[in-house]
Amino acid sequence: MRHRRLALTGPAAAALYQLDGFRDYKWPHSWCVPWGNNTYPGDRTVQARRWEVPQMIGDIPVCSVELVVRHLHAFPADLVSRADGIAPIDRVELAVEHILRLGHTLCAARGGSMSGDALLRSVLLRRGNNVPTESYAETRAVQRFREWDIQPWRQIPIMEKGRIEFRADFMIPFRRRRRPDIIRPCDGLLIEIDSREFHEHQFERDHERGSTYDALGYHWISVTPNQIEHQPTKVRKALDGASRRAHPPT
Repeated sequence: MRHRRLALTGPAAAALYQLDGFRDYKWPHSWCVPWGNNTYPGDRTVQARRWEVPQMIGDIPVCSVELVVRHLHAFPADLVSRADGIAPIDRVELAVEHILRLGHTLCAARGGSMSGDALLRSVLLRRGNNVPTESYAETRAVQRFREWDIQPWRQIPIMEKGRIEFRADFMIPFRRRRRPDIIRPCDGLLIEIDSREFHEHQFERDHERGSTYDALGYHWISVTPNQIEHQPTKVRKALDGASRRAHPPT
């Protein structure tokens, strides 16, 4: 029998990497082995055509974060409802946005034989060429927008006196079209995701941001991660109402 090399992969490895969507939950272990290696019956293993020297997190050999994301499909679907109710593809999208935010490059070649490529392709296809979100809460907002058939623009530069003063989280355009190179107040409704984690120590900065939006003529609304997660109907109504006030039908 050939020497058996193992590296942790899949959801348990994502938890070790503290990736969005997989932290704070005890996932079943999945192990990655080189393609063609012998495995023992009953083991939960994934055979990888591309093998690499595992990284060590503590005393545990772990696949690279790029390989781990290809194996995130390897968890029982019934764990989803027992964790936080997030759909499997949405959970993988949370991890993908986090990985992209860290500066990694992800791709899934069409027809790739590596386990999990099909799911990764689906996530990359639906996110398009958008810039990565900046937080877990923003990714969850994107997923809510998708449920509501809203296609927001991300990371909106707010210009004042020829320089970028702020970047708003999202803009919902008043009409569907390609994002212009220069975004103006008349183009849409700004959305800010105000998380206590990022905003409780910068009250003055947030106040200045709101005053700048008002002074420049932007229509805007802020929502919290808790509202997005637990009060989506209220958020949808608030967005619809703000959009009608900002851009009443003609």
